[in-house]
Formats: sequence, structure tokens, C-alpha cells
Amino acid sequence: MAYHFHSLTSPRGHEIDGPLMITKAKAATSLTQGNRYLEGMGGLWCASLGSRPSGWSILLLPRGRSLPPTYHIFNHRSNDPCADVFEQIAELSPIPGSKVFLVNSGSEANDTMVKLAWYYNVARGKPAKRKIISRKGPFTAAQS
Repeated sequence: MAYHFHSLTSPRGHEIDGPLMITKAKAATSLTQGNRYLEGMGGLWCASLGSRPSGWSILLLPRGRSLPPTYHIFNHRSNDPCADVFEQIAELSPIPGSKVFLVNSGSEANDTMVKLAWYYNVARGKPAKRKIISRKGPFTAAQS
């Protein structure tokens, strides 16, 4: 939580409890903190290279076989290599205490920024403060 703002996770609960760190896996089961889990999620939640990458995928990964067994970082889950990368990215920021939030595109980054600004204003007791001002045209290239 120190450097990573997890998506699909309660920030307050995550700050109190910390992430569920996945440490090992074999086939469809992963292990963390002595508990065994059956990985049955699909789509976005899947590790695209499987729980133990091999062959060409090893060449694509700088950490090779040390890649954690399950490396999605949604819903209160994480792993050590991801935590290391987020720390390195956050250290590049000129803003002290920065958090990293991963998205797929500039449009999604802008959308996330707007939603976080709205969330911030609701938390400050100013829910009506929702206006977004664009200098010229829409705030995403896909909408122009």
C-alpha cells in the first residue's frame, strides 16, 4: 500500500490489513500466508502466462522463473515483485508519497483522474464540486 493504489480494493481496509501476498502456486492453486487458494477467476483476473511461465514467456520476463505464481493485483492482492516495481516507479515521481495506479490507456488515466477528484471532493464534504474544465475539446484523444 505504500506505493501502490490498488484497484477494486477498499483503500481504508487495505491500509489497515495490507494486501494478500501470493507467494507460491502450482497448477490452479496458490499459497499465501499458509493458506491454499483455488484460482478460479477468469478474464481480467487471470495471469496471462499461467502460474509457472516457461518457454518463450521466460525470455519476455526480466525476472524469469522468479515471477510470482499469480500476479494480478486487484481485489486486495499483490506479490513481492509487483511491490518492488511500484516502489521504483513511485521513486521517479517528483511528488513525495506518490502512489502508482496502473491503467491501460491515456483515456483510462484521465477517466481515473476525474473519478479520484470527484471522490476526493465527496470525502471533503463538497459533493457538488464535479465540474471538469477542458482547455480545448474533450479530455481524451479518443473523444475528439
